[in-house]
Amino acid sequence: MKGNVEKLLLIKGFSGYGAVRVFMDELKAGFEDRGMDCEILDVNEYDQGDGFFQRELFPAILKALEKKPDAVLTSNGLILNHLKRAMKKAGVNIPVIAYYVDHPAWQHERISVSMQNYYTVFVDENYTDYVRTYYGEAKAAATISQAGIVSRYCDRPFSERKKSIVFFGSYSGSGEIYRELDKQSSSAVLYIKKMMEYGKLHPEEKLEDIVLTVFEKEGLSLPKERIPVIMSSMTIVERYLRSYFREQCIRALVENGIEIEIYGDGWERFTVKNSSLLHAHASVAYREMADIMTEYKYSLNVLPWAKAGFHDRLATSMLNGCFCISDTSSYLEAESLHGEKLLTWRLLEEDKMAEKLMEYMDAVGQSEE
Repeated sequence: MKGNVEKLLLIKGFSGYGAVRVFMDELKAGFEDRGMDCEILDVNEYDQGDGFFQRELFPAILKALEKKPDAVLTSNGLILNHLKRAMKKAGVNIPVIAYYVDHPAWQHERISVSMQNYYTVFVDENYTDYVRTYYGEAKAAATISQAGIVSRYCDRPFSERKKSIVFFGSYSGSGEIYRELDKQSSSAVLYIKKMMEYGKLHPEEKLEDIVLTVFEKEGLSLPKERIPVIMSSMTIVERYLRSYFREQCIRALVENGIEIEIYGDGWERFTVKNSSLLHAHASVAYREMADIMTEYKYSLNVLPWAKAGFHDRLATSMLNGCFCISDTSSYLEAESLHGEKLLTWRLLEEDKMAEKLMEYMDAVGQSEE
């Protein structure tokens, strides 16, 4: 991709708790501060009834292309096929950059779209390497970590904040995910369960390494060209592992006597000793999350299965003056962020993390007396 970009079309749409939508808004503001001409096409603004893409969104894409943008940036590869058709109809051939926040296995169909000048950007270097390996060098453009946002209350003094820990994220029980498999008749269920158990013992490994190691142990050799397709059906392994270690972390804190406030749906189903120390609230929008963070001294983050990446909640926590507790990644270790109000631990060492955190909290409490 060559040349200067002076006019940019950004595409945003659904995002689980609004993080990617906010990120696109912040990108637009940042680009405009640097003199670029930006427009956002919001997929959510269009009627999503039957045929809405053809009836409403497709004309909107054509109208946006009439303004002759130099490039398109789409969050999580939204509407790539429709964009491809619109560009062909308009006779436009400009770079299209898709910014993905999840493991490529979750977005196999979108990454596989065949179009000229299509580039992918990921939040984890391992994800970028995965695309280079299985989709081709040309598509994997770069790795760019997610960023956080700053609340208007970010300057609230640390000493005036609540001592308890705050955590943001919905509950999807690992046991519930495991039981989903029992309802399936697929011959892959046995392998998937073995991948889940292997991942619990080896949480430092990448998702694809967990999957391929188990297949190898079972005597199965997969052709390289089939791996992306097979990986796209193994995302339940990541869902399970993320949920399992999120539970382990929160359980370790509560059972060590640390109070935690959780903003996210479903936590009424979570069982733990000392349950009186866990206070569940409904999920909140992303910008409200940043405001709430400024009320607390400590913020917990459990990374998605990103072993060489970062996470927006971690960044937002630190930008808003919280002391952040997070499992580590090679990115965090390389950036040496430990002096920036950050305590990291390795998965499987949740009890050690809780002990270190209690020591730190006690030291802070004594210094504030």
